[in-house]
Formats: sequence, C-alpha cells, structure tokens
Amino acid sequence: MPKRTVKEVSTIVRDYFDSVRTSKFTFDVLDVAYDEKDDQWSVECQLSKVSKESPIRYLVTVDDESGEILEVKAQEESQKWRAE
Repeated sequence: MPKRTVKEVSTIVRDYFDSVRTSKFTFDVLDVAYDEKDDQWSVECQLSKVSKESPIRYLVTVDDESGEILEVKAQEESQKWRAE
C-alpha cells in the first residue's frame, strides 16, 4: 500500500516544475499510477506556457517512500504512454 496519495504526488510534481520553470505555465495531470513492485508513482502531465505555446507532455517518476523525483522524461511526438 502506498504511503502517499495521488494528490500528494501530483503536488510534488507541480512543485518540481514550479522550481525549474521561469515563465508562467499551465499544468495538467493526465494520469497517475502507482507501481507496487517498484514502490514508485508515474505521473503523466502536460505543461504549456500561458502565451499559448503547444503543450509538452512529461512522464515523471516519484519515489513513494521519499517523495523524490527519480526521472523526468519529455514525450516525443511518436511516443504514447497510455491508451487514448
């Protein structure tokens, strides 16, 4: 059973992007999944600048125990992480 909730993990990811982005942006969580075997969360999210830039999707891996962000991957155009 995970230690963190979906809301907590989503907030961790949002705070990460707040700390690394210098311009205003919109942030949307598209999917959150917990992997019990690896004790990690995967958060698929989308960011775009307020100035109407095309959104960029990211897949962020968060450690459930520490809340540490383990990996951030930008999605390539041809890449799909979940069924749409």
